Amino acid sequence: MTLAQFALAVNADTKWVQNASAGLGVYLAYSEGDARRLGLAKVIHETAGTPLRAAWEMAGPALAADPSAPIVSAESGDGSVRVAVDVDRYLCTFTAWLSRAYLHEPRRRGRPAVRERAPALSAESFGLDVSLIAANMRRPLAERLREADDAAELMNRFRLRRSG
Repeated sequence: MTLAQFALAVNADTKWVQNASAGLGVYLAYSEGDARRLGLAKVIHETAGTPLRAAWEMAGPALAADPSAPIVSAESGDGSVRVAVDVDRYLCTFTAWLSRAYLHEPRRRGRPAVRERAPALSAESFGLDVSLIAANMRRPLAERLREADDAAELMNRFRLRRSG
C-alpha cells in the first residue's frame, strides 16, 4: 500500500499521516492493519478531543476486542478518558475508506510504467513455438468450436470404453 492509499484509508491527507507517525513515534508499515488502527485513533482523537497518542493506545485494544460485543469501551491507561466504540460500524466505515483508497488512488508522478509485451511475444522469446496457436486463431470461431466438440466427444467415447 502506498502512502497515498494509506492516507485515503485513514481518511486523512498524506502530511497528517506522516506527522502522526512522527508524533506517535511508531513506524507505520502502510498496511491495512496500521491504517485500521490509525483511522480509529484519528476518529477518537477528533471526536473525544483526546491526544493522538492516547487515542492510538485506546484504538489497539478496541480493535482486538471480541467481535461478538460490537460496542467496546476504550479507555486511557489511567482511566480518565472512556470512549464507547461501535467496532462493527467503524469497520464498515473503514472498509469504505479502504475501497476508496484502492480504487481512487491519486495518479503517481513520473514516467508511466513500462508496458509488458504481448504474451505471444513473451512465449516466443522464451523459445516456445506459437505458430500452431496463431494458425488456429486465424480459423473461424464456428470451425474451432466444432473441432473442440469433436475432441470432447472422442474423449467421452474413450472414457466409456475404459469404464465399461
